Amino acid sequence: MMKRRYRLLIPAVAPLLLKSGYLLEAWRHSPLDRWDWCFFLLAGILTAAGWKRIRNWAGRPDWRGLWFLLPAVAVWGAGIVKQVNAVQTGGALLILFSSLFVLGGVRLFSGMLPILLIALAGCPSTTYWSEYYIRISAGTAPVGGLAFKCCAAAALSVYFLLVRRVYRLQTLLFVLGVLLLFGVLYSRESRAGYGQPLLIDPERTEVGGYLGFPSVLSEQEQRFFEGHAVRRAVYYGSVENIRLLAVGITGDIHRIHPAELCLKSMDCDVLSSREKILNPGGRPLAVQEIVALFPNRAKALIYVWYSGPEWSSGNFPAFRRSWKRSERWFAYQLSTPMPDSREAAEERLRDFLVNTVFSSGTRPER
Repeated sequence: MMKRRYRLLIPAVAPLLLKSGYLLEAWRHSPLDRWDWCFFLLAGILTAAGWKRIRNWAGRPDWRGLWFLLPAVAVWGAGIVKQVNAVQTGGALLILFSSLFVLGGVRLFSGMLPILLIALAGCPSTTYWSEYYIRISAGTAPVGGLAFKCCAAAALSVYFLLVRRVYRLQTLLFVLGVLLLFGVLYSRESRAGYGQPLLIDPERTEVGGYLGFPSVLSEQEQRFFEGHAVRRAVYYGSVENIRLLAVGITGDIHRIHPAELCLKSMDCDVLSSREKILNPGGRPLAVQEIVALFPNRAKALIYVWYSGPEWSSGNFPAFRRSWKRSERWFAYQLSTPMPDSREAAEERLRDFLVNTVFSSGTRPER
């Protein structure tokens, strides 16, 4: 018979219920998140399959669980302050499972850790970020983000069903400390690049030898950037054209996504992605350089950067951490076809940026 104290789990579920509407929208409309509900379903199935064992793990209340519950509340609160839905959802799951520690003891919490990890894989945007960190760590992504999560969930499911092991609090704290140390060291190694802010006016009709014309946004772009000041322009040159997408970030920050995510939702293949520092007109500009293959088999070179009051960066997490509603921020995508060599495409974008800087009053340096 379930003890009355477990009724306290009802408020612990509330933060997750508050995100249910957003999760349903993400599963319906986001191509990269549309299968994430499967991880929540798998977590539920495993809970039902191991229910008898889970009841046996439940013991007396253990207030040491507050060592996990309070940081979980802090994570959830940080997600609210920074307006990051994935962090809010992850924090809500941590609150729920840490409450099991407080109410049922360390055996219950440690035994259900595989289920917690599987549920965390269902948080929005984890497919993109899994692939992102695999690529920047290994230099390439041998598997996609969803495939990686599925493999991890399968391994955790087998572990939960066959190993059935619980751990002492000391072991959990040691593992948590190692993970935190690894996270700190990793973040120091993967520091973002920064440059000077660079703003481009998409309504200009001439940049160097290129003539610019406004271009209509696609329906998907209108949906992606609803509420923001978005302009698209095409600049025609003697060889190839250059396309500019300029987004004045004036609306819901949750509609500003990493460029790779936008490309993947349009069924594009991201062939390579890296951050680099350019030097147009003697001004450092930090960008993300992407080579993408579109559904029509056309290849393009794309520069992406986020420009604020003091700096620019091609690193989306750096932008997202620093964004403030009270400040003016812009996101840019500058692209050109790549039917010829990559060097020629790089030269076109470099000349365009040099002329952009020159026209704003800075002498170009070649």
